[in-house]
Amino acid sequence: MSAHLTTYHSEVRLKRGFTLIELLVVISIIALLSSVILSSLGSARDKARDSARIVAISSLRNAINLYQNDNAGDYPVATPNRGDGWAQSSLAPTTFMSNLVTAGYLPTIVKDPQNNDDPHSLYYKVGDFSGFCASVPNTKAILHFYMKNPAKLPFIACSGQGPSGVYGQCLCLN
Repeated sequence: MSAHLTTYHSEVRLKRGFTLIELLVVISIIALLSSVILSSLGSARDKARDSARIVAISSLRNAINLYQNDNAGDYPVATPNRGDGWAQSSLAPTTFMSNLVTAGYLPTIVKDPQNNDDPHSLYYKVGDFSGFCASVPNTKAILHFYMKNPAKLPFIACSGQGPSGVYGQCLCLN
């Protein structure tokens, strides 16, 4: 009878499930794996936003080139001017971009992919850019925008990494 009780207790113990230590180990492994996956998704998201910014700036550059072809080489006026010659696309509903859209050079207003309601990261200026675009001779206009990672040519770094972890990038138009 004692052998039967020992067997019974062993079977009951086997059927009870996992120990607390085993469960904690499994939970910690799952937590570690999920944190690694989520961190890699964050950097992929930043890269996707930067790619969208580059595509948007390239389409804006093409629209400006089309405008120039139809207007004797003149650039669109940088409006609204925030006081220093730079047009910041979020200052007013009518910007140099909306004028390009109205004229048919640009399908829609270029907006930042991170914040679709406010294209806060795009600036445009017509004038002399010996400081910003020293490596691009005869620069007549500039598009300035921010990215999470530094861009490659034809974009050049206008400013270093800012306090919010973004890089100022410029597209020099000549």
